[in-house]
Amino acid sequence: MIPRINLFQRVLILAFSLLFLALPIYAILSGKGLVGKGGVPVPFIASVFIGTVSTIFGCVGLWLAVFAKSMTLEELDQFLLLENGARPELSADTLSCRYSLGGKAGGVFIDLAAAQIHFQNCHVRRGFLTSADEWFSCSIDDVVGIHDRYVKKVGACLTIVTRSGHCGIRRQDADYSAVCGQLIELIPSNDPNFIIHDPRMHSIIGTLIAGSGIAGLLSGWWLLPKQAGDTLLAIYLILGTTLGVVGAVFLVAAIDRWLQSRTVSGNRDAGV
Repeated sequence: MIPRINLFQRVLILAFSLLFLALPIYAILSGKGLVGKGGVPVPFIASVFIGTVSTIFGCVGLWLAVFAKSMTLEELDQFLLLENGARPELSADTLSCRYSLGGKAGGVFIDLAAAQIHFQNCHVRRGFLTSADEWFSCSIDDVVGIHDRYVKKVGACLTIVTRSGHCGIRRQDADYSAVCGQLIELIPSNDPNFIIHDPRMHSIIGTLIAGSGIAGLLSGWWLLPKQAGDTLLAIYLILGTTLGVVGAVFLVAAIDRWLQSRTVSGNRDAGV
């Protein structure tokens, strides 16, 4: 079983984590704080923000590199992570794709006899700050999109879109060919109103959010009062960038909901 984080990735993550942690440590020990180009001191509020973000990234990366353990499916089964009470009943002819998610078992199970599809630790519901459900089950008819495409810097991925959320499987984590083939046979065409989770949209959405953040940054600079000091400048720039990014995220969510409402309306008109 290929680990989710291999040795080379761990070493790379560790190196970057130490760099992130070194920045605030150096700023504190030097007694000069963060210094920009030409030796100009970075404003205090900006220094605190940069130091906090750098520390968070460094600690998370350090945990991933040193402590995050990737287990085989056989090891996971020994801990009964798959055979627990929350697991749905599966028919004998259930088609499955199983893989390791660090310390958890992941999987997609297509139960043709019951016309159900089950997701283990991999289906993420729509909404903000949501995480993968331990188990999520729905009718095969609730699957509205199948995307088997190469994603830049990630590799081949299978994205399964349901009316409630989505599931993503990387080819390097598991061979999902059988499940993908069966789903494409059952779902020959994708619902055009569920496009947000299409891998082809990721770069477009990312560009929109990044562009909105830059627009917010420039707006903060433009709205800055005359004769403002460095502290107020940092506040305006950070606030403008934050509002720009958050606004773009809400815009994408609103478009997603509007498109989904069209599908619901269409089903009602058709008497589904």
